[in-house]
Amino acid sequence: MAPPTLSLTRDHLARIGGWPVLKEAEALVNGGRVEGVELDPATGFLTGKVRLPSGTAFLTPRLRPAFRLSEVEAVCSCRPSREGGIVCAHAIALGLARLKHGTAGEKASPSAAPSAPQQQPPPPSLFVPLDEAPPGAEPLFPSFLLPLQFAEAWRGNRMRIILEAAAEEGKPSQPWDAVVRGKKPPFAVPEPLCTALRILEKKNHPLPGIVVLESADFDPFFLALAQTGTGSPSASLGKKEAVRVGRSDVVPILHVTRLPDTAQKQNRLRVELLSPTAEVGEWLPSATGRWLLGNGRLTFHPGAGPALQSLSKAPTEIGIAELPHLLQLPSIAGKIEVQLDAAVAAIEWRESRPKFSVFLDGTLNALVCRLEAHYGERGFPLLGRPLPKPSDPARWIADAVTPGLFHGRQIGTETAALHDLAAAGFQAAPGNSDMAKLAGEREIIAFLADHLPEWRREWEVETSPRLASLLAQCRTIEPTIRVSSAAGGNDWLQVETSFASRDGAVTLSPGEVRQLLDTGRTHKRLASGAIALLPGKALAEWQATLADCDPESEASLGSARVESRYAPYLAETLKDRSGVTWTAPSVLNAKAAAPALPASLDAVLRPYQKEGTAWLHRLTAGGFGGILADEMGLGKTLQTLAFLLSRKESGSAKGPSLVVAPTGLLYNWQREAARFAPGLKTALLHGPDRHAMLAQAAGYDLLLTSYALLRRDGDAYAPLALDTVILDEAQHIKNRFSQNAQAVKRLRAAQRLILTGTPLENSLLDLWSMFDFLMPGYLGPAKAFRDRYETPITKTDDGPALKRLRRRIHPFLLRRTKADVAKEIPDRIESVAWCELSAEQRETYQALLEAGRREVFEHSGKQGNAAKRTMAMLSALTRLRQAACHLDLLPLPKEKKWEEPSAKLDTLFDLLEEAVDGGHRLLVFSQFTRFLDLIEARLKAEGIAFCRLDGSTSPLARQAEIDRFQGDAAVPVFLISLKAGGAGINLTAADTVVHCDPWWNPAAEDQATARAHRIGQEKVVTSYKLIARGTVEEKILQLQEKKRDLVEKTLLGEEALLSRLTQEEWEDLLAG
Repeated sequence: MAPPTLSLTRDHLARIGGWPVLKEAEALVNGGRVEGVELDPATGFLTGKVRLPSGTAFLTPRLRPAFRLSEVEAVCSCRPSREGGIVCAHAIALGLARLKHGTAGEKASPSAAPSAPQQQPPPPSLFVPLDEAPPGAEPLFPSFLLPLQFAEAWRGNRMRIILEAAAEEGKPSQPWDAVVRGKKPPFAVPEPLCTALRILEKKNHPLPGIVVLESADFDPFFLALAQTGTGSPSASLGKKEAVRVGRSDVVPILHVTRLPDTAQKQNRLRVELLSPTAEVGEWLPSATGRWLLGNGRLTFHPGAGPALQSLSKAPTEIGIAELPHLLQLPSIAGKIEVQLDAAVAAIEWRESRPKFSVFLDGTLNALVCRLEAHYGERGFPLLGRPLPKPSDPARWIADAVTPGLFHGRQIGTETAALHDLAAAGFQAAPGNSDMAKLAGEREIIAFLADHLPEWRREWEVETSPRLASLLAQCRTIEPTIRVSSAAGGNDWLQVETSFASRDGAVTLSPGEVRQLLDTGRTHKRLASGAIALLPGKALAEWQATLADCDPESEASLGSARVESRYAPYLAETLKDRSGVTWTAPSVLNAKAAAPALPASLDAVLRPYQKEGTAWLHRLTAGGFGGILADEMGLGKTLQTLAFLLSRKESGSAKGPSLVVAPTGLLYNWQREAARFAPGLKTALLHGPDRHAMLAQAAGYDLLLTSYALLRRDGDAYAPLALDTVILDEAQHIKNRFSQNAQAVKRLRAAQRLILTGTPLENSLLDLWSMFDFLMPGYLGPAKAFRDRYETPITKTDDGPALKRLRRRIHPFLLRRTKADVAKEIPDRIESVAWCELSAEQRETYQALLEAGRREVFEHSGKQGNAAKRTMAMLSALTRLRQAACHLDLLPLPKEKKWEEPSAKLDTLFDLLEEAVDGGHRLLVFSQFTRFLDLIEARLKAEGIAFCRLDGSTSPLARQAEIDRFQGDAAVPVFLISLKAGGAGINLTAADTVVHCDPWWNPAAEDQATARAHRIGQEKVVTSYKLIARGTVEEKILQLQEKKRDLVEKTLLGEEALLSRLTQEEWEDLLAG
């Protein structure tokens, strides 16, 4: 399979080479010096020639672009590329030429249709939050005059609002125009009021003193005002009555009562919505709840959206079977309180696997069958009628014996049983909807030999008397297999197979069996009148298994001689079969005792982690390599460190071990080794000192380097005799032609291991490349692997080929998901994902740090102004936090083109790719909506579906986005601003939460994580904090722990917390 094609863009080429290199490359292309650019679809490489200035000589660059910079490959015959390994302008010029001229050097068609006009972006807002305002921004404190007839305006779906404002907090409000006229925006506005102004500003820019608010914006506007808390009211009905806008945490109550059974109605329920408050006032409906107006208050009550409005007016009746579906509606689940009376609460809803029964009748000419699923004492014919949908209330059925017990039909399991019926050749029988039919002697013999034994193991099988008489004449031939050590040592196995019926009455020679199979027959009539049945499928699979083992000579069904390294594959294939005798030595003994955990390991391993460490020991003891493919967050690094430390302490290590990882993970390995395995002397081979350290490699226990540096320094590793080579994130060698793959395969080591959360990303050949590193030759040549496995599995959906491949790799691949080990791990895992600032970020960050330090300390000391000091501190810290996220967040006077603006964005997408590949769904939180914009743009570029929610999202759109994410598993990412989505929503479809930037109050982050980790969540939730090392973000983490009790008990905000910091704590935050 060809590598996936990347949609090249000029910006992406700039990311690969840097802007100066891009400019140089553009000059090469524009000067006509780039020729013959072609794309090799097999490898993904762009190739071509770049003419030197002399005009008579050429350079020959090659470029394989990839979205992840660690996977980009660029080589050229120029000296900087050859000697320094840099990405040169000649390689980037290939990409630019491809963009300019289209495919293979063809000029872009001049008749191409012009692109559609782009929609003009909205003008920039005139208002910025107070804590993000640039120096010199004018402060503004707005207030809003609402209509006196507020309820009538609400029901009329539009209202007129008069704006007033004050230039200082607490001062009387003046007419809007009088305050803002003549002043230069942006205006610094307290956060909730800023959001409210931006909502009005969307359709009224620049904002006048009188605006009309449409119903679609009622909820977001008034919910923004509700965030102002209990301070001075910012709204009033005309100038007569101040109105405090707020939000209630009390949700409506859905009350469900069971009605008495009558002759006409059984199993009925009464459902009604009870008021959440005793307050008196006028209820006003909205898209996401209801508002109560009265006693000088306008209060939002969540939960009772449009779907439940009718229940607030009058109760309704439903059938009992409809209750589970009702309680799972997005407008109910997790959003309102549900009260069930005793009779309803006593109902048992049981999800249990059904038992299947099948009735068979017929002769060798034709068979019929009837298939039923049984729940308790009730049976349901599965043929001739549609199955209910999983969301259909008809899925729930009352038990035939126990009152109040309802069974949920397992539609997926029932569908699988129907597929098994079809796989055996049965088709719907005409004239009888409950029956299926199989015709033809050869087809029936094959069914009796291959499928009926499986049915008997799984289902209850009943046969008619005439079919039972026929079966009494049949003898199923079963293979008896013996595996022993071949003559000449333990490097070879002898596999011998004989064929006989279970009672021994009928025996066939391997030659007879082979002759029957070669002629397409699966039975033989014997002189006694009996019929010998051959399990054709099983025998064909056994033949293919022997062929997989690359026998010494062409394997026969009777005898084969294979290398002992295939013993785990044979053992996996034969483990559940009867008639197997194994006398060969066990080379991978699952019951063998693992070495004790090292005494110096500074960690407590969970049971599954102990088993993972023991598995690594068993592999290496047998001379095998392996892939530890645990899901992310389960501690692959810790298990590996425990294994390496054990080898050191036991004296088994034959030299230093080497970890090869993406550059961004090297520091994590260094930190984890120092934390958990301080007994391992570790060398980070990264930077100008790496060659000197590599020369002293024998003095270390653990070496750490990156794929990029290994490619460059490969020759220096050639003399090293390593104990263990470990590839982390080994998808970096999935392309067997890549420099990464070639570099790691040249390493000399006693054993080889791979760590990855995604062992298969694009094609089965990814797996082949990994095993070619682990155990060269085990999966055969690449072409044979493609013919034997990849093509049958991907092109024809060959089930037996897939089963054989799974058995072949299973002994050497260990993967546990969080669901597998849920009882051993907490239901919520928290982790820090560290990233290193790019050089450009670090330089900018340091400049901001120095400027902020000067400004803060100008207001420190006895003569300092405390309020100005706090504002300067807030301003400086905001800039530093923005720089740690992405340089485009900084409010610079002129737009600047950065080369490497965000290491954190790359770290986020590395994490996101692995999570999505693993079937996870993510909530991505940030305090900076501009950062969400940048994440959104990259998601679009990569074609990843997402939802988004921030302060500008209308209530209708907000609920639509929530419902879409909850209901559509094809949307893996939800972008959420911390303040807009940190509370009041239920997003249990997600099981992974990413906080892109730390918040002062950990309770705010916990509240955001709780959107996924709440009642109704059935999976383990993993929460990641992305932290830029060596920045104020790291200090915030430390401060969170230091001030945790104070922060959590008082729920301090950022400004209040900073005002309580000591002089020493301020200095530490800006210490650099």
